[in-house]
Amino acid sequence: ISLNVTELTAEQLSMAVQTVLEDPGYLTAIRNINDSFRSAGGYPKAVEEIFAFKNSFIS
Repeated sequence: ISLNVTELTAEQLSMAVQTVLEDPGYLTAIRNINDSFRSAGGYPKAVEEIFAFKNSFIS
């Protein structure tokens, strides 16, 4: 789904939401992403990596 925010209508947004809610492929993709994030350490690891990145460039 691709939405142009500057020209978005209520109908387009409604149709996009309906597609996400009804298409089982989106649920499968979300579950895969969730599994990937969890196996990589979840949000605590993400926070740790963000701070490590920040500290390596900003002293």
